[in-house]
Amino acid sequence: MLDKLWSFETMEEIEQFKQELPLFRRQQIETLLEMVKLQVTDDMIDSHDTGVYPTALDLLDRLRKNS
Repeated sequence: MLDKLWSFETMEEIEQFKQELPLFRRQQIETLLEMVKLQVTDDMIDSHDTGVYPTALDLLDRLRKNS
C-alpha cells in the first residue's frame, strides 16, 4: 500500500484514491501516512540532535542530590 501512496504526487490524489476504498483500507492509509509523518519528524530531530540536553541533565542532577 505504501508503494501505491508513493506513486501519487499530491495529497489531493491520495484523498481521491482513499475515497474509492473500503473503510479498512482508508484507515490503513491514514495509519501509514501518520507513520511517515512521525518518521520525518524523528529524522528532523535526529539531524539537529547534539546529544546534549542541559535541562534534562540539570533535572537529573537535582534528583540525584535529593536522593
